[in-house]
Amino acid sequence: MLLLSGMIASIFDVCLQDDFHVENFVVECRRKVQLEMLRNDLHVYLKILQSAMVELINKDYADFVNLSTNLVCTVII
Repeated sequence: MLLLSGMIASIFDVCLQDDFHVENFVVECRRKVQLEMLRNDLHVYLKILQSAMVELINKDYADFVNLSTNLVCTVII
């Protein structure tokens, strides 16, 4: 797998760059792997990010609930 093999150290860091362009990223990756492998790796990375987000929400669930409650109260006032 492209992402998991270390060919790309951190896709998250790459995507956060100010000059990030999807087209350039795909072209660069296609030089190294087939498009299907890139798609599969990005899907795996998406699952990792989703799992991390769920873990974060579960860890700080009370804070998330309070945040939404505070936002609703602010809008009502």
